[in-house]
Amino acid sequence: MCGIAGYFGPRKLAENVISNTLGLMENRGPNSKKVFRFNFKKKSLYFFHSRLKIIDLSDKANQPFFYKGNILIFNGEIYNYLEIRNRLKKLGYKFKTKSDTEVVLIAYVHFGEKCLEIFEGMWAIAIWDDKRKKLFFSRDRFGEKPLFYHKNSDSFYFGSETKYIQSLSNKTFEPNKNLIKKHITHGYKSIHKSNDTYFKEIYTFKNSNFAYLDYNSHFTFKNYWQPKLKEDNSLSFKDVCKHSEYLLKESIKTKLQSDVPLALSLSGGIDSSIIAGIVKKDFNKDIRCFSLLDKGRYNEEKNINLTKNFLKVKINKVNINYNNFIKNLKLAVNYQNEPIQTINYFAQNFLMREVSNENYRVIMSGTGADEIFTGYYNHFLQFFSTIKKKSLLKKNINDWKKFILPVIRNKDLKNPYRFIKNPNDRKNIYDNYDKTLNLTKFKVSSNFKEEKFTSNLLRNRMHNEIFYETTPVTLRHEDLNCMQYSIENRSPFLDSKLYEFANTIPTKYLIQKGYQKFILRETFKKRMHKNIATDRAKVGFNASFNLFIQNEKKSQLDKFFNEKSIINEFVNMRKISSLINNKKNTADIQKFLFNIMNIKIFLDKFY
Repeated sequence: MCGIAGYFGPRKLAENVISNTLGLMENRGPNSKKVFRFNFKKKSLYFFHSRLKIIDLSDKANQPFFYKGNILIFNGEIYNYLEIRNRLKKLGYKFKTKSDTEVVLIAYVHFGEKCLEIFEGMWAIAIWDDKRKKLFFSRDRFGEKPLFYHKNSDSFYFGSETKYIQSLSNKTFEPNKNLIKKHITHGYKSIHKSNDTYFKEIYTFKNSNFAYLDYNSHFTFKNYWQPKLKEDNSLSFKDVCKHSEYLLKESIKTKLQSDVPLALSLSGGIDSSIIAGIVKKDFNKDIRCFSLLDKGRYNEEKNINLTKNFLKVKINKVNINYNNFIKNLKLAVNYQNEPIQTINYFAQNFLMREVSNENYRVIMSGTGADEIFTGYYNHFLQFFSTIKKKSLLKKNINDWKKFILPVIRNKDLKNPYRFIKNPNDRKNIYDNYDKTLNLTKFKVSSNFKEEKFTSNLLRNRMHNEIFYETTPVTLRHEDLNCMQYSIENRSPFLDSKLYEFANTIPTKYLIQKGYQKFILRETFKKRMHKNIATDRAKVGFNASFNLFIQNEKKSQLDKFFNEKSIINEFVNMRKISSLINNKKNTADIQKFLFNIMNIKIFLDKFY
């Protein structure tokens, strides 16, 4: 895991710009920091790299990496690099390192952009292609590794974080008011619908894409991977479980490759419990687990202890620090250089600090399982809309009423016929934005943008969640929280082969007997405690907003909500401040209040 940045244009970067940029990259790569510059015609190319050593700890694998005039900077891991390396060796290529970095560059030299189709992993890549005299860029299929860019008529800037671009360009970028308005009114699921960022003129490089940049700064995206949804009704449930088991085990096996200590982020849910179970029972490896404990309603210590005793694993329990909320929130927003989109990713920062303090440099998590195998309460209602047989629909709804309805707090998810009657209903996606309309000072568009992958409502929603709504938010903040403490994050469920197979699974298998993730529960029930495998309540990795507020000084809260701020152009802070100490605020209002707090911090910094 590393940090990358670069510039291509007519400027010569000042020494203080170079040193400042490398300094900003320290967290992402504390083991080596380098910059390489060369001239091409009347333009200069700068490649910056900071390295966190994970595979092949020798300095030979440091970057920028050179091969026959081609230059690479790369952030990520290619998990099947040994397989590709052997393939290239048979073709006559020789290697001087044991790293995946060298494999990436030689694979590109041999296969061109077709190399992306054989890579299994996470990456943000920049290559100077000496033959084409062009820059080549690519980002992994799911967008696990970040890449941002800024382009004008003659210059191109890019980096793993937006602040690298700010440093290299020595430019003040105006906050993106339109995206901020979306965040305020519609919440985190609206943020990644486009490649906009919180700064005007800085954009996110699209995942599953590559691009060439020529001398004249012409730059176009091309897609190299588009998963197809095609159910295979010939698959039996036994077939589905057997192949899902094989693919997830293979994914975890490759993600255990590391020359430095590796850990697991363990919640009380089934996703991380399954990973822990496979690591311990299938690969006979002891893995250190780290668990975050909320003192409020999101506390999962009971299930975490079940896994601890069942697998006999060591767990570091990290209590959330509710003190100095405003101070810590400011520190987090200032580091991440953007508003934090949900409170759980603010709390996750405490966990990663403990992981780093214990000298672990790689951590795995269960990211993506909810979106691939059904993990949310609304998936039940969408699933009902796909059932055509009346008797089967009745049975599924009865199971839902018996097991799920009693644990659902959100009243908008209590009508099992919601999507049967209106399959185009999306009001619940944006967290009941209409509840906060009296607190905003701008007109709100209720338009809901959704990509159409398939006519199957459940599967289409799951595709949108993984590529545009929930998974991108998780990946963005996991990356920032981990890299702040020089940790590489890995997500075994985000494996292309596993995802492509999941797209062939008949919808009828996904939810059964009042269980979402029924395939995972049945397939891996012997690898986790039975109480976790049969637990229907969805807690999720979260933190109690009210506890942060209750532990903050009243004087600090009063100052924060009443001081002069640009946020007053967007919302009525006087009304909002009257809500802050209300212990009866709904979850939607608590999310809204948290959004306002960290958006205010962001705006105060950049306006």
